[in-house]
Amino acid sequence: MTRPYLERVKIASFGAFSNMAVGPLTPGLNVIFGRNESGKTTLASFVGGVLFGWEDARGMRNTYKPANAERAGSLFFQAGGNEIELSRGRNADGLQGDAALVSDIDKETFQTMFSLTSDELRTLRNTSDVTAKLLTAGSGTGASPAHARSLIQNRLAEYTSRAAGIEHSLVNLGVQQDELREKLSYAAETVERFKRQDKEFHDLAPQRDQLLARLDSLNSDIEALTVCRASVEKIDQEMDDLEDKIASLRAEEETLRLEHRLRDRGDSAALVRLTTTEDRALRDKIESLAVDEAKFEHAVDLAQDNFSTSKAAYEVLLESEDATSVQGVMRRQRATQIVLSIALPLLFMLSGVPLFIHGREITSLSFTVGGIGLIVFAIMLALAAMVMLFRPDKKADAKEERLQDAQWVML
Repeated sequence: MTRPYLERVKIASFGAFSNMAVGPLTPGLNVIFGRNESGKTTLASFVGGVLFGWEDARGMRNTYKPANAERAGSLFFQAGGNEIELSRGRNADGLQGDAALVSDIDKETFQTMFSLTSDELRTLRNTSDVTAKLLTAGSGTGASPAHARSLIQNRLAEYTSRAAGIEHSLVNLGVQQDELREKLSYAAETVERFKRQDKEFHDLAPQRDQLLARLDSLNSDIEALTVCRASVEKIDQEMDDLEDKIASLRAEEETLRLEHRLRDRGDSAALVRLTTTEDRALRDKIESLAVDEAKFEHAVDLAQDNFSTSKAAYEVLLESEDATSVQGVMRRQRATQIVLSIALPLLFMLSGVPLFIHGREITSLSFTVGGIGLIVFAIMLALAAMVMLFRPDKKADAKEERLQDAQWVML
């Protein structure tokens, strides 16, 4: 079976050629000759363009594109008595025809083995160049093995260089590797130190929590003691007032005793002139006064006992856990209510307003309704918080009233 070969070429439009045919060609060697600038290179470029695509315009390179037409044409091959046409118009349409005919060759191999230009032929000045070109053509690549060897030697020189400017050399990479290992070692030590510190902090966490709890307890005790101190200072002031009053009464008593002695001296003569009836009436009056005096002394003793009892009860009430923590609990509850009454409505309001605005911007009914719902819910929370904030605390009021009752009883 005869191998396929190029029989003729038909150029529709390519470079300066249009509606031009070249051929017929025969199996074996065919020579196309002509003067300079007669189109030999253009014909070779046309064959490669049909097979592998037209060249794109890059820089000053000639792409053989006609001024008023698109590049197009066909190649006709003979294979076993059958003619096979391969044609190309635009590159986007691809190669038309039986493309399997050239499926075993690529563009670089074609240019290396079958499309040597005159400039490339002129560069083959010695046997080594010819040999390199033949080896390149035989390997089907676009690069010379000698050129590849030179590139490899240059690469090896770069990779073994000690110059500081060549960062990818093995020597510099080794230095960088050693530096990185030192950094990794230091980082590992730092990580271990941080782990130990974290473990120490974790072990100290229970002690910290205990100290915080103890601190809270001491703060509560300080608040309770402050309240007790204020009460004690008030009682001390009242005791000072009572002592001043007692001193005043004692001075008044001395004055009365002195007046009584003077009266007794003045009344001695009158007592001598009393009759039996007047003496008996006077004695009855003295006995009645003695009985009243005994009653008054008993009342004073009872009042002193009641004062001691009420004072002890008041002090016990102050020292009890409920009484000492009334004001602290009330203060913490009030602070919590104030924070919640402000934070929760504000949170829902800040969530609802952007959602409402976003829903209006994107004209979304669900987002708008959700934003309105959050705003209404925030207002309801604020109203409920205000009601809870200003509603009297009956339990705390009862404790405070019990404390005041005990204080008034003591007074």
